[in-house]
Amino acid sequence: MNSPKITLDKFEELTGIRSRSLQKYLVKLKPEQARKILELALGKQIVEKRSVYMMKELIEKLKSQEHGEFIILLNLFSGKNVLLVGPPGSGKTSLLINLLDKLGLGYILETGNPEWTPFDTIGGPLATGSVKKGFIFNVVEKSKNAIEKEGKLYWLIIDEINRANIDLAFGKFFTLLDPIHRKKEKLEIPGIKSPESDEYITEVPYSFRVLATMNNYDRALLFKLGYALTRRFAIINHIYLQKLSDYCNQYDDSLSKEKRDLLNRLIEKSKAKERKIKIDFRGIWDELRECRVDNEGKPFDCIAPIDFVAETKEYGEEEWMDKIYSIKDSEAEIRLDNILVNLIEDINKELEKFKDCEVCPIQITPGVLADALKYIAIGVYAYKKGLLPPCGFGEDTSKRTWIHTLLLLDSAFSTYIIPQLDILSDYANREKLQRGTTQARGSSKEGSIINILDNIHKTLKNHGLIYSAELVEKIKKGYHVF
Repeated sequence: MNSPKITLDKFEELTGIRSRSLQKYLVKLKPEQARKILELALGKQIVEKRSVYMMKELIEKLKSQEHGEFIILLNLFSGKNVLLVGPPGSGKTSLLINLLDKLGLGYILETGNPEWTPFDTIGGPLATGSVKKGFIFNVVEKSKNAIEKEGKLYWLIIDEINRANIDLAFGKFFTLLDPIHRKKEKLEIPGIKSPESDEYITEVPYSFRVLATMNNYDRALLFKLGYALTRRFAIINHIYLQKLSDYCNQYDDSLSKEKRDLLNRLIEKSKAKERKIKIDFRGIWDELRECRVDNEGKPFDCIAPIDFVAETKEYGEEEWMDKIYSIKDSEAEIRLDNILVNLIEDINKELEKFKDCEVCPIQITPGVLADALKYIAIGVYAYKKGLLPPCGFGEDTSKRTWIHTLLLLDSAFSTYIIPQLDILSDYANREKLQRGTTQARGSSKEGSIINILDNIHKTLKNHGLIYSAELVEKIKKGYHVF
């Protein structure tokens, strides 16, 4: 390769270092000076690798007041994939595509296919002796190369995911949907015997995400998503995102009408209590800060955004929980983790009364609660940093703080907790059919699932979680909510 020569005058122009200094001793160049010289010598621009997985930078790219986009991002930032549920033609796919375009992220779009197998998604050997790489393997490779070489993000969108038998089609990637499993496991193309290179094995970046849409109108005609799969996604109703501004107004109204009573209830739930449900808070904290580092020890690929990781790593052992879960104004300070856990304890206590089920008791489990707590941690951080647009109207900053508190709690419940209660809609339907004829076992007033759901509905509504309470009311009537 013939590289252009550089004169001492040109060197002085590029670096600001006088050429006579070179005759006396070696000069230490700054990185930007060295890069300019190399670019001139090589005749091409050198791209400086820098991860763009930064919460602040990505949110600022939106330049939007659409709360729906921020709800999706907060779930992605907390380490979850996103499943957007809604009727056909409502704009689910367009929303996801437009969001990634605004963020400047690379992606590929695939449409669910009932004929998918691991051969299509991951790959496998061909009869010719060559190897086919499936579309998931390809997009993961692109994501790995993009994050390592250019600091860019590259994700996957699956439209109409329930048109495919995903539990089968994803193969080993089913496990790797959860970023924490990527710490030890790699994605391998199955059926390759003793590969001479690692061409058919790749790491899945911590920052890699799958965004999917699901048509809930044709659900009975399509494949059902199993519980283990849905646990790996944040399940968000598209209609909820479209109406978020209305819910912000409702939070505003509830605080205007009964602010003191509502705040007192939230403050009471914010108090630490002896917990029946065991939460591994240290594990949650460690998972949110899990990163891969470069040769200089700097994180470039993390589960949560790098700026969140960098700042919160400075929190001490005694203060980190208080810092990432507390919201306060001039009137009060509350811990959102305590509110979340204490409300779950109330719900589980109600659910213990229900005995007429195949597998009893039906409970909100620690793993589901941990997902909601990770989301809350990211949401509180984003709010404190001023990254979220105002939810509701008015100049009362105190009220706006509490409106955001209700938004975070309500979105956490509706996304992670309520979908776990969806199974109860079938029991509610059965109980309604059996009333007036032979009474169902366990359907006394104490053990009636309709009465239990009614109590859960009242609890959520009394604490300002308007949308989550609406979903429970639908389950009580026998409707599925996702």
